Amino acid sequence: MSTEKDTELKEAGLTSEGMQAIRQDFVKKVTSYEHTAQYITNLLLKTPGVHSVRYRVKNPLHLHKKIVRKKLENNERVITLATYEEEITDLAGIRILHLFKSDWQHIHKFIMNTWTLKERPIAYHRQGDSPAFLKMFEECDIKEHPYGYRSVHYIIETSPTKAKRYIELQVRTIFEEGWSEIDHKVRYPSFSDNPLTNSLLMILNRLAGSADEMSSFVQELSIHLEQSQHELEKMQEERDEQIAKLNSLIDNPETSKQIKSTLEGVAKSISHSPQFILPPDAMAGVLNVIKSNFLSINEGIFRNAGAGGLANLHQTNAIDKVMDMVAEEAEKTNQHLQRQKKGIKTKRKPKPKPTTSPDA
Repeated sequence: MSTEKDTELKEAGLTSEGMQAIRQDFVKKVTSYEHTAQYITNLLLKTPGVHSVRYRVKNPLHLHKKIVRKKLENNERVITLATYEEEITDLAGIRILHLFKSDWQHIHKFIMNTWTLKERPIAYHRQGDSPAFLKMFEECDIKEHPYGYRSVHYIIETSPTKAKRYIELQVRTIFEEGWSEIDHKVRYPSFSDNPLTNSLLMILNRLAGSADEMSSFVQELSIHLEQSQHELEKMQEERDEQIAKLNSLIDNPETSKQIKSTLEGVAKSISHSPQFILPPDAMAGVLNVIKSNFLSINEGIFRNAGAGGLANLHQTNAIDKVMDMVAEEAEKTNQHLQRQKKGIKTKRKPKPKPTTSPDA
């Protein structure tokens, strides 16, 4: 009596004997794949821009399920004992995480210069990503992912022994990793397609994207402030040198009183000259990104409002409140920075003296 599994194997054009031979062969090679993955992981950990790296070797049972799934998707694929290592290219997978989106360029360059690739890298992106963002991946095949998954995948060739190995590398930000782990945990085991779950996962995806954008802007702002501070210190040094030279002339007994008076006025003017001032719109770019990303999340909620219980989410206006709060804090920060660059200390207003009524 044939079982459900036997029927599935037959539909996929596979045999239980052939699948058993593949499993047994792979079990013998698991240790070799682990050693290869460890070696590559150690190389990647020393690469600029890499925050952390982890690897896994595919479970033989998962390999069995993937071969069946691939054959059911395309019955013309030839997956046998002799070809399964070329056809299933994620027998060992390595995940490379980085903090800022710009870090990917350093990692990409290292991968391209270190290994031979089986095929062009694939850069997965979500719907709505800007052309400027996608331009960064011009050396990759760019594909929109239906679930908003952002990651760049490489299939590298390596030969630690005479046997060639294919290893899959996945490169993404830490925020994308957090979202994809939750998405995988919720959706993958049973390939769930629940509308409410999908809507919430898409909102979480947009939040992860917003976090990436804010991280990049914080990085750029930090660099800008550091450069501004350096310029300010340089200007202060030049000013102090000018004042020292003027004071030297003023103290010179041969300098006439009239010239001394003029020089003292110039020195006083220089010492009170405006310091380097941060442009008033220094935070404008950050505020715009906050606003646009929160608005896109809001739109996503409204668009999916009909799915399950999401219809009442728009009533809370929580996103608008958060956006206003962040914008207010950012404006306070900008004002503080401007005062700091001008050399102005924040003064507290004196408390008004109590007044006594004439009729008292």
